[in-house]
Amino acid sequence: MTSSEIRFLFSSNQAFVDSPSTGRTYSYAQLWTYKEHLTHRIQELDITSEQVILIQSNRTDELCLTIAALFLCEQAFCVVDTYHNENDLRQLAKKHQFDKIWDEPFISNEITKSSALTSKPNMETISISLHPKYGVFGYLFTSGSTGEASLIPLRYAQLVAATKNSENFISLTPNQSWGIPLSFHHIGALSVLLKCMLWGSAVSLSSGSDYKLWNRWLSGDSNCIIISLVPTQLHHWLAHNKRNAISVRPTKDFGYILLGGGPSNALDIQEAIQMKWPIMLSYGMTETFAHVTHVGVDELNSMEKFNVSTPLPVGRLDDRLSLELRSDGQETTVWLKGDQIVRPDARTAPLSDRFDQEGWFCTGDIGELNKHGNLVIHARRSDRIVSGGENVAPKRVEDVLLKNPSVKDVHIMGKNDPVWGQRVVAIIQLHQEKGCQPTTATKQVIQSLKDYCKRELPTSHVPKEIHIISTIPRTGLGKIRWVELQNILNKA
Repeated sequence: MTSSEIRFLFSSNQAFVDSPSTGRTYSYAQLWTYKEHLTHRIQELDITSEQVILIQSNRTDELCLTIAALFLCEQAFCVVDTYHNENDLRQLAKKHQFDKIWDEPFISNEITKSSALTSKPNMETISISLHPKYGVFGYLFTSGSTGEASLIPLRYAQLVAATKNSENFISLTPNQSWGIPLSFHHIGALSVLLKCMLWGSAVSLSSGSDYKLWNRWLSGDSNCIIISLVPTQLHHWLAHNKRNAISVRPTKDFGYILLGGGPSNALDIQEAIQMKWPIMLSYGMTETFAHVTHVGVDELNSMEKFNVSTPLPVGRLDDRLSLELRSDGQETTVWLKGDQIVRPDARTAPLSDRFDQEGWFCTGDIGELNKHGNLVIHARRSDRIVSGGENVAPKRVEDVLLKNPSVKDVHIMGKNDPVWGQRVVAIIQLHQEKGCQPTTATKQVIQSLKDYCKRELPTSHVPKEIHIISTIPRTGLGKIRWVELQNILNKA
């Protein structure tokens, strides 16, 4: 399989999508039925391959089927968050020259008309070989750290490279599934779906907080052998099980809980290890087509001391990728090169600014290699706070505050300050079940949190400003919804 040829081979009766929340499952035969229907519909709608369809749906199983079918049709697409309203979609389409908008009613209607819901699987083998005319098959938006998202092209060559990278530690067989409690407008979910198609395996869908289902997956009560999560989801899953006195041990056939999308909490990892949960840490982003490194918990446990003050290593790069650490005298930035790394196209020309003349890509992340040769990410450049000349790691402050029994969720940000340059600001959501309602969060409560931070953190890291709000608005992956947060703070 080369970057110019994508081959699929599967029996039509194999499982493709399993959605316990809706009770619906799809086989590869049903995917093929829908793909054939969409091929004709695309022709009827006079849509060409170089045009892009903007798609949005809350119905995850139908969205999953539609993404897969469009990919097999070689029709470019862009999946967007359901948070966007109709006006947002029109503006996105105009700004980025997307040609069609397919929403949930349209998608559901097309699936029904295609008979995909009622087609009967048979034992015939389905074989597909794609020779794409265009290098790009789709687009995703990054969630910008200041609310300004960038459009990222996704290429066939990246998919092939990412699939080979994943095969270094896991490769699913037919009817085995990969659990996805993530949304498909994020690369973590989209990459899993496409890899599973290449393997002829399945995906199991979940909401972002269905801990009961995840416990079933982990205990072997399904064909799910790997689960992709972001660290925030792991944190809440562990808290749920502890709160409800639930103990779950994975079966010997279960593979990994793959963590990505942000730095992991060392204490959560330590707790998972103690329960024999097979954690796999990774590092990546939309621009790298999900993870480009991984490190297993056995290796991690043997070489690292778990401490909230020390970032955990995220592993070594795959052999097909190259890494450079470049220092400007103050910070060391991670640069990457390889087939899995984004390459700009006509719609995403500004991405070119992140490459040097030799084709190296600047991630913007600050990191180093530890003594074991594993990459350690200290901070994203955009997340860094410099207060009084001292570099502040927001993740360190968040981890310390989350250890406080009254704190349910926290976000750390920097604000411009005429004296300090930037001051550390903490946005905190309290545990309501502990009687810590926002209305009772008086100056005394805020002062107690500041005193707690002074005991646990260096002076430069102690928040100079604390806001208590009822809920910190986040996406399904735990990333901040910046507009909502700003509106809340303005009203506070």
